[in-house]
Parts: sequence; C-alpha cells; structure tokens
Amino acid sequence: MTVILSRTIDALDNWCIRRILNIHWSEFVTNNEIRSCTWQPFLSDTVHSRRLTFIGHLYRADPIQDHHRALQACIAGPPYNWRQRIGRPRQPWLRTVEADLQPMNLGLATAKQRAQDRSAWRKLVATATSSQTCS
Repeated sequence: MTVILSRTIDALDNWCIRRILNIHWSEFVTNNEIRSCTWQPFLSDTVHSRRLTFIGHLYRADPIQDHHRALQACIAGPPYNWRQRIGRPRQPWLRTVEADLQPMNLGLATAKQRAQDRSAWRKLVATATSSQTCS
C-alpha cells in the first residue's frame, strides 16, 4: 500500500475513533494517546497483516484450484500481445504485496517457500505487523 493511501486510511480511522469517543477537534488529545487508551491498531496495519495472511493462503492452495492458477498467471506476467489502457499507471496487487514483504527481506519466491509452513507464516506475519503498531 502506498504511503499516501495508508496515511489517508489512518487519518479516517483516527477521525472515526475520535467521533466514537466524542473527542472534539479543539481538544488537544494526540492520536497516540487515543490509540493507547483504546488498544486499537492502525487500520493500515490491519490491512497489511490481512494481505500477508491472504497471500500465504494463496500460496498454500492446491495447484488445481482457480485462485492458485490466477496467482501464478499474475506472477508470470501478461501475455506478450497484451496492452494496458492509456492513463494512469496501475499498481498491481502483487507489487503491493512485494512492498509489504520488503521490510522482512522477502521476495515472492521466498515468501512462497515460507508460507508452506502455516504456523511459521503466522508467526512471521504477526512479528512483521506487531513492530509497526504504535506504543
């Protein structure tokens, strides 16, 4: 997820929590104070952990299933005669996953190997996302 998008998601999340807690905008309460009293992780961290959990699920899927074949097709790339529409360049979902795996020094191939062990993958995702939460 891009930095701008994650900041936007977190800003919306902070705004919603402030509305739920009836904290007026003029009161000086920092976002970290709100997070520490509500024990809520940032929404972008939740999205990040669920994306990594989902890619692990896709990697462990049976090769006959459609979603596993779709993932392999995305990794292989588009056909040679395929043309992308004119306009803003798209950020493919796999490029977002690669960006999520970068802080853990993993690529798509090594993540596929590590995801085969479900319990180890869960621990890896938990440690990767727990380090990004606020104190």
